[in-house]
Amino acid sequence: MKATLFARAMAARILGQSLVSSSRSFCSGALPVQCRPPQQVLVKDGGLHVQWSQSHSSFYHRDWLHRNRPGVLSSSGQNMQESCSNAPDGIGSATLNGEKMTIDIVWKDEGLSVSEYPVNMLLEHDCSSEALNKRKMQRRPTPLKERNGGIVPRISYERVTTSEDGVFEWMDHVMRDGLCIVHDTPCHEGQVTKLARRIGNVMDTIYGEIWDVRLENDPINIAYTNLGLDLHQDLVYYESPPGLQLLHCMKFDEGIQGGNSTFADAIQAAELLRKTDKEAFDTLVRVPATFQKIHYARASPVHLKYQRPHIVLNHDEEVVGVFWAPAFEGPLQVPEAQVQRYFEAYKKFAHLVEDEANGLKISFRLKEGETVVFNNRRMLHGRTSFKPSGPASATRHLQGLSELSGQRVEKYPGGRSKLLLKAAGRWAPL
Repeated sequence: MKATLFARAMAARILGQSLVSSSRSFCSGALPVQCRPPQQVLVKDGGLHVQWSQSHSSFYHRDWLHRNRPGVLSSSGQNMQESCSNAPDGIGSATLNGEKMTIDIVWKDEGLSVSEYPVNMLLEHDCSSEALNKRKMQRRPTPLKERNGGIVPRISYERVTTSEDGVFEWMDHVMRDGLCIVHDTPCHEGQVTKLARRIGNVMDTIYGEIWDVRLENDPINIAYTNLGLDLHQDLVYYESPPGLQLLHCMKFDEGIQGGNSTFADAIQAAELLRKTDKEAFDTLVRVPATFQKIHYARASPVHLKYQRPHIVLNHDEEVVGVFWAPAFEGPLQVPEAQVQRYFEAYKKFAHLVEDEANGLKISFRLKEGETVVFNNRRMLHGRTSFKPSGPASATRHLQGLSELSGQRVEKYPGGRSKLLLKAAGRWAPL
């Protein structure tokens, strides 16, 4: 169920489908596309040519068709273990069945076996330049300030916890905008876990499954102080950092001055760097930074180190991941000739992230009962410093957790939400 919800939301983003659909039937995590009969089907060049319209045609290679013929999936949902070497020599003929809306292929084998391909299946997997470009544009995230005027989307706790469509709407907000606020969350311990389990499993981290962000006398993380936090992502020193993060505002007394939450779209910042300084962008794609968490003076000592570039591209040169956490960066370990170019590029990206003028950064004060959910592969987060301006007992207490989005999407590239944030290559970006 949880995987299906996420798959529905991602398929909707990729295929550009409407999201409001309580009656629609969803199969195999994919959304049906509008079925239209092709104008012509033709066997040549080692495969099937389908002419959808005067300006739109697609080609399906015979090996692709045989590998993906209807019925090849076992009941377990896995591809059958069938060697490509056993595929027929080619296609004997192909005809359109207008009544069934299928394209029927007769294979060149001893039994002249027939495979019936639903027209909407072939449209769904159309890899023509036109179709690929359309999907690429559909999954390209729009900056929050352009889409919603900088207003963070909101949804009620009741809708998310009692309705499948509510979870679907919630995840679509996260995938489109990078974050969403669930309001009217009961201010009780563990409510953030109840929310998280609507979409997946909680990730056990070096801070536990749930962590309390509040003042501590002997903090093991700067977040447990009243200091400001620069924009960053969490756990970037993990091989697979969390995809989604949830922060539930349990208590935020009016006597607290400051403590605003800050967010910035890291993928948009990377695209802006590519546009304004391609050389700096290429440097951050190529040169690996060192991310680390080394802390022995704690109950469970930690020594984690991982090298990766700040910006990650997919096969189509799209930004599908950004890794940014200045407070958790160790010494750069790259050839000497790359060091100066790296730091020059690093400073330019840091400026883009923090610059208020480019519209990538937003700031707001969470209210008690609000849970902000964001794509950690796309959105940087931080906070302003805070202090009591009234009673000394004034409290700011958030309860948070992480989800490993790769379990769902690969769940949401990121963030093109990836969410998420990865189905499109981006968690994204889901």
